[in-house]
Amino acid sequence: MLGVSRTRVRQLEGHSLHPRQNESGVYQFDRAEVLRLVASRTGPTSAPKQTIPGHLVAHVFRLFRADTPLVDIVIETELDLDAIKLLFDEYTTPLGARARAASETEARREAEEQEAMQREWERERQLRRSR
Repeated sequence: MLGVSRTRVRQLEGHSLHPRQNESGVYQFDRAEVLRLVASRTGPTSAPKQTIPGHLVAHVFRLFRADTPLVDIVIETELDLDAIKLLFDEYTTPLGARARAASETEARREAEEQEAMQREWERERQLRRSR
C-alpha cells in the first residue's frame, strides 16, 4: 500500500505511523493513519490525468467498432498512441471490472503486507523474550 521497504516503515514509526498491540499481542497499524500517509505521499506529486473530449472518445470508439487499423486511427484523430491505447483498454474492459480488480488486488496486497508486518513483529517479540 505504501510502496516502501520495511526499513522505511520502521523509520516512519513514532512519526507518521503509530502501531498498536492487539489482544493477541500482534502490533497493527491504524488503517486511517496508513491511508493518510498514502494520500500525503501520492497527492500533489501525482501526474495529471489526461482528459480527452467526449466527442473524440466516441469517435475513436466508433473506429474501434469498425476495426479501423491503429495507424488510421492515429492519423484521423491526431491523438498520441498512448491515449489511443488507454481508450482501447477502456473500450475492451467491461464497465466496473477495472474497479473490482483494483479493489481485490489492493485488498490482497494489504492482507499480505499486514501478515508480513505481523510476522516481523512476532519475530521481534520472540527475540525480546529470549534476551
